Amino acid sequence: MLTRLAAVPSTLSDCLSSIRITLAEKRVLTLMAVYAPTMIYDDAMRVNFYVDLGRVLSNVPKADKLFVLGNFDARVGNDRPGWSRVLGTQARGRTNAKRSLLLELCTEMDLAITNTFFAMPDKWYYSWMHPRSRTWHLLDYILVLRDDLRDVRSTRVMHGAFCGMDHHMDSSMEDLSVNTKWGQISSVMYIAAKEILGHPKRQHADWFDQNDMDLMTLIDEVRACCQQYLTGMTTRRSNERLRNARSKLQHATRQMKNEWCKAEELQGYVEAHMSRAFYNGLKAVYGPRCSGANPILSAYGSILHTTPNEILRRWKEHFQQLLNRPSTVDSAAIERLEQHPIRQDLDGPPTFIELQRVLKSLIMVPCPRFSRMP
Repeated sequence: MLTRLAAVPSTLSDCLSSIRITLAEKRVLTLMAVYAPTMIYDDAMRVNFYVDLGRVLSNVPKADKLFVLGNFDARVGNDRPGWSRVLGTQARGRTNAKRSLLLELCTEMDLAITNTFFAMPDKWYYSWMHPRSRTWHLLDYILVLRDDLRDVRSTRVMHGAFCGMDHHMDSSMEDLSVNTKWGQISSVMYIAAKEILGHPKRQHADWFDQNDMDLMTLIDEVRACCQQYLTGMTTRRSNERLRNARSKLQHATRQMKNEWCKAEELQGYVEAHMSRAFYNGLKAVYGPRCSGANPILSAYGSILHTTPNEILRRWKEHFQQLLNRPSTVDSAAIERLEQHPIRQDLDGPPTFIELQRVLKSLIMVPCPRFSRMP
């Protein structure tokens, strides 16, 4: 536990103490224990207590998860319409005069009383019983920031917990595992994608010369003007400088593209109806068409052959292995097969009578294409 402490526990006063605990993904949880002055103290002591508590809460970092828990000796009751951001729909019980200081502090610091947001039976809602009237009241609260209220799953009284006093301990469950697990998963996915795929590289068009110093100077000037514009520190002169920089960059890129594409030269060929010169110019601009065999893997799949000689050698090796496989047939089994007599008469050419007989047996079917010809 001590290794996860972001700072040494501090005692701010006799009624206030705090501790900061480091969570996953460099997040910090601030726990603050309070014990408000009871009825034996005067009103000035109570006011000073809430003033000190408000000053301490204002110094808590905004990124921290905040829990304020303890005995506030105040009964907030069920007056929710006036304190809708502080009290939940499950607020119940009577009120006392000390409630206004607590509710005003919660409103100022945007805190919510989690005890009043969850439907619990009375035995799990009230934390203290009056010794004379034997009536149960809620004096112990757990406060969180309003934005963090969605992470709290339940808040209830633990009757079995012995605190050394007549108050029962409150318990709150907050779901920090979802954000923590998602942070771990996203971190692992980012690291794996970075190692395997790497960062995407911008692919410029063929005509774009990234090494052109004049063009890169114009790009840097436009980027600096845009950054100044986004910061909000703009004047009429800076806006005019941004428009001029964009205009110069656009003119330079168009000129570079036209020079690379030989636009004027090709347009002259088109107007002169010189087709051969036009297509030769296109070939010079875009280069010859890539033609060749596709790459092929080696026999063991470990080497990729890309050159024509290696590809032809691999195909030769493949067909040699495919067509020149050793025979696995037993010659003795072939000899045991029944042999039919050889007809030597079929070896000679057909006679005229045989041809005449075959031609007469053919069914002459006219072709549809020439059926109407005379």
